[in-house]
Amino acid sequence: MANSIVLKGNPYGISVIISDYTDYEETKANLVAKFKESESFFKGASVGISFEGVKLADNYQVDLLKAIADNTSLDIACLIDKDESTIAYYKDIVDVVKNDEPDPEELRKFATVIRKDIAASGSVDSPLGVVVYGNLLRSGKIVSGSDVTVFGECAGEIVAGYPDNKNAVVFMETCKDCKISIGGITDTEKDEGSSFFKKKKKKTTCIKAYIIDDRIHFEEISN
Repeated sequence: MANSIVLKGNPYGISVIISDYTDYEETKANLVAKFKESESFFKGASVGISFEGVKLADNYQVDLLKAIADNTSLDIACLIDKDESTIAYYKDIVDVVKNDEPDPEELRKFATVIRKDIAASGSVDSPLGVVVYGNLLRSGKIVSGSDVTVFGECAGEIVAGYPDNKNAVVFMETCKDCKISIGGITDTEKDEGSSFFKKKKKKTTCIKAYIIDDRIHFEEISN
């Protein structure tokens, strides 16, 4: 299966072409081996990486980037997406946001994607929805005009649906003393959040927070 992975270098980065894919962990191991074999060609370089061939989910791409960074001396500057629909998607975002008074309904079609942990120095303020592939650290804050999804642990502050979109929803993998506000309504010690996180199950696929009767309601979404 190692031959199903090909690395193509160019002056700006590396294209990872995955032509066959059955088992993710096997693919990851083969990819790391390929990079270690070729490390002398790219040693210490700051590069962008793109994944081509088999379409990989975003969380797999992020995991593969981490595996490459952990096992080689490469400095990965960015993930390059060559998919034409993605390029068109970003063009649409630019076209909407560059207007002096963008339509809120148009903004809700899109999302700001962050592929790193969020701390105070990198706090996010976006009129779009926000998707984070990383952790929201205690010092970090996310302000979003729509939904917020965090594929990681939340310990900071989330403001979803700012300023008054009560239809916004927050999804979190895990939550640790995270302050949450949706559509101008904030969870407090008297609200459901405090007791929910004390009694929630340890094994959870996702935590969902949303507004019911002007209060933030928390729900466990399990397998």
